[in-house]
Amino acid sequence: MVKEKDWAFSVYGPFDIPVEKAGGGSLKLSDECKKKAFWDSDSALANLKDKSGVYVFAIKTKGAKNPKPFYVGQTGKRKRKLKKKTVTEKRGHPKRGFKGEVFTTTNVNKYNDALNDYKTGKAKLYLITKVDGKVNRNYIEQLETFLINVAAEKNPRLRNTQKRVFYKWRIKGVFNAKKGEKQKEARELKAVLGLEKVKTK
Repeated sequence: MVKEKDWAFSVYGPFDIPVEKAGGGSLKLSDECKKKAFWDSDSALANLKDKSGVYVFAIKTKGAKNPKPFYVGQTGKRKRKLKKKTVTEKRGHPKRGFKGEVFTTTNVNKYNDALNDYKTGKAKLYLITKVDGKVNRNYIEQLETFLINVAAEKNPRLRNTQKRVFYKWRIKGVFNAKKGEKQKEARELKAVLGLEKVKTK
């Protein structure tokens, strides 16, 4: 029997992303985050900047126990049009690591949209990757989808709009439950499924 390869991702961070005051006193990302200096400001960042994986942007406010996630993304592939055909890294074009993906204009706009609701706080960046061995794109896709939906449970205002699973049904007292729905059988099933910490509406 062939032993299955251990595909264990590792978490790095959180790394502080520099922020500054915007109009009206709210926060926004500093332009410094887009510069090379950010990725060279920490030895771990310098070692990870060209790696592939998934990243999480979060905001930590004073008094909060943990940062709140606002966006989950993954490193993609550089694509360009050539004679009406899409050319990817398979044709010799390098993949985009964290450095080329985390602070794209689109992403920065999403981060700033989240920061706009805060006058104080810290922006945090988590990087999840497998440092050694080959990159498995399918596993990165699965990891991103998983983290998007976990983060959405923690923060319904997550800026991700794709890959989110929205359920139109619910189980009374168990999943997507309303306050006050208490039932012995429901409590027992929640314990069996490990759903005790799922928030009620």
